[in-house]
Amino acid sequence: MTIYEAILTRRSWRTYNGLRPDEDTLRQIGDIIAEENGRAQTPLIRDAELPAPRVVLSEDPSLSGLQGTYGAIRGARCFLILVAGSDEAVVIEAGALMERVILRATQLGLDTCWLGGTFSRARFGSIAGLDDGEEVVAVSPVGHRSPQTRFAERMMQKIVRSSSRKPFNELFRGVNPPDLSVLTRPIDTMTARERMSAIFEMVRHAPSARNAQPWRGACNRECTRAQLSSPMHARLTPVDMGIALAHFMLASEATGIRWHVSLDRSKPDITIDFTRE
Repeated sequence: MTIYEAILTRRSWRTYNGLRPDEDTLRQIGDIIAEENGRAQTPLIRDAELPAPRVVLSEDPSLSGLQGTYGAIRGARCFLILVAGSDEAVVIEAGALMERVILRATQLGLDTCWLGGTFSRARFGSIAGLDDGEEVVAVSPVGHRSPQTRFAERMMQKIVRSSSRKPFNELFRGVNPPDLSVLTRPIDTMTARERMSAIFEMVRHAPSARNAQPWRGACNRECTRAQLSSPMHARLTPVDMGIALAHFMLASEATGIRWHVSLDRSKPDITIDFTRE
């Protein structure tokens, strides 16, 4: 499964089959987490002296019940726990880290569900082993969904409009919506504008709290500079911006583009700038 396929097929699942993933799958998840945590040690937009975010894998099945997720998740045996400090740039990087892990889990055929609020921070924090200044930012079950969805899950999907996305032209400026056939073409046959259009389309499919899609994107005519920004400053907006950042960077990697990334703290909005390397 390509990263494009993972982005386009991933959905949030709240009901799981109650089975522990097999040992090989757990080993692969552990390897992914170790690799991505190691990658997160290199600052992306945060100050170098700030500790990196990290993801912890827990196999405590009680977390999916009333004590852990207040009944929002059922039947999950394993959870991803996202831990980070409170600095905005660190939280943005944390969102990017977790989404990279989630998308790579999707490539393994596993199901997940971002949770930013309906879980016990104290319980998950005690399992993650928090250091001073750290907190649990978000969690996600990881496993195989149940073939039967609960009524509560179907209602939640309607509430957050999990299958809907804003139109491309409402979210992005500088390029037109892509012809999705471009995603299957060799990289060297794509123009710069086609590549940028594909990257923004992958951002459009990023998950966000209540499907708010708080990001807006723009690029210059030559597609050598780009920007993601959000005027929102809700509690989970930095996490959402991190998820969008992960989609931007992963799609860029798939199209052969490398960027220098920076957080523009001089602006009142959350603004991430990209300059082509």
